Amino acid sequence: MSEVLSHVVTRDAPWTEPVEVAAGLGGGDGALALLSDGGPGGRWSHVATGPDRVLVGPVDDAAPFQALRDAAFGAGVVGLAAYDAGARPATGQRETTWPDLMLARYPAMLTFDHHQRTVTAVGRGATEGQADEAAHVALGWLANAAVVAPPSAPAETFDAEALAGAYRAAVSDVVERIAAGELFQANIARAWSGALKLDADPFDVFLRLQQDRASPFGAYWRIGDRALVSNSPELFLAFDAASRRIEARPIKGTRPRAVDPVQDAALADELQASAKDRAENLMIVDLMRNDLARVSQPGSVRVETLFEVENHPTVHH
Repeated sequence: MSEVLSHVVTRDAPWTEPVEVAAGLGGGDGALALLSDGGPGGRWSHVATGPDRVLVGPVDDAAPFQALRDAAFGAGVVGLAAYDAGARPATGQRETTWPDLMLARYPAMLTFDHHQRTVTAVGRGATEGQADEAAHVALGWLANAAVVAPPSAPAETFDAEALAGAYRAAVSDVVERIAAGELFQANIARAWSGALKLDADPFDVFLRLQQDRASPFGAYWRIGDRALVSNSPELFLAFDAASRRIEARPIKGTRPRAVDPVQDAALADELQASAKDRAENLMIVDLMRNDLARVSQPGSVRVETLFEVENHPTVHH
């Protein structure tokens, strides 16, 4: 077991754009950027590098997520859990290029408050001296912030791994299973793959997404030979440890933004009135309400907003 980072030291610093700090650190092994757009749902951003402990591997079928009970993973930890991991052992193992679980502990991290326009360097250590040193390491990253130039397209082409015919067959199969009562709903994923240009890397993909369409929940995380790039407007779960409150904001339905204000408003109204999108949204809200009820105090789950359109730079959701 690694030593517990029980001491925390924080240092304040002037505002610097988090994407510029992330660009200054580069996208190498251990690089982390959790970037928000500063809107109502995206107040905080976090940037870090240099994890001192990394865990990559399958979950334990006998005791899933046992590693999370290690006190050493109690703070400063970023993690990724595969969809299949939550269904162990029922699903069994299957061939995949991604592990069930990835965890990394960061003694040094920068936290950005977009609403207050403040930056806080957070240092953690087994002693106060180690924590203070880690905080100063994080402060040093600000000096390396780099102006982000728009990267060119990182890949020439992306191709679907499943042919159109196979995808349509999967849709037909799901429709039949729903009609037969075997399924209530299903998401059919369609993977796409491509090769990066010789002068590009996954961090270029992240920067391109951030410049074209920043979202409340953008993420870049590189551990070893794997890189996660995400740019989502949807909050899956948020947990406030002080109040013990957990929140989910599922999204269904999309319309593009328009330059003309009248047309833009019409598209938002169209989404609001769509019977199909409202039915899908109601279904996923009910599903999340049921899931949250399993881990919440009886009777405490409430739907506070429903069918509320969220406006993002490129889409209405």
